[in-house]
Order: sequence, then C-alpha cells, then structure tokens
Amino acid sequence: MVKKLSRIVSVLPTALVVGADLWMYPTLKNQNSAAVWRIWIVTLGLGLGIVIPRLVVRLVCTLLLFGMVILTGFSVGMFYLPALLAGVVATLLQMEAKP
Repeated sequence: MVKKLSRIVSVLPTALVVGADLWMYPTLKNQNSAAVWRIWIVTLGLGLGIVIPRLVVRLVCTLLLFGMVILTGFSVGMFYLPALLAGVVATLLQMEAKP
C-alpha cells in the first residue's frame, strides 16, 4: 500500500513544478536573461528527478529543490513550495517502504 502511494506521490512534484512553470511562463517569455531560463530548466529537471525511484537521487533532488527555493527568494521560490513539500513526502514514503 505504501509503495503504491509512493509511486503516485512521486509524480506529484513534477506536476506541481510544471503547473508553477505554466503559471509563470507569461512573465518568463519576456525575459532575455539566460540566468532566468537556467533556473527554470534546472527546476524542471529537479522535479523530474524526484520521479526516479532511487532514494539517493530523490533525496538529492529534494534537497537541491529546497536550496533553489531558498536561493531564488520567496518571490519566485514560493511557487515551488508545494512541489518541495510533495518531494519531501515522496522521499519519506520511500524511506518508510524500505525493508
């Protein structure tokens, strides 16, 4: 039961990152700064990394997503807090499912 729930929850961070990116895309498309686009691509990659069912990869991606939320400030990082919380839940569920 926990393993099945972990699979469902592991997709949630990616869906939330994509949702936040779609919400912010109208603002981003007018930006010419490469740094803004790099942050956007890295955030999407971290959301996709949480889907990988390896505990180490999931833990590293969750911690890096947390660091990205802190470093970008809560003006941009606040949009990714739900994805961060879903990543933490997915990681904890996977840690609990380990024998």
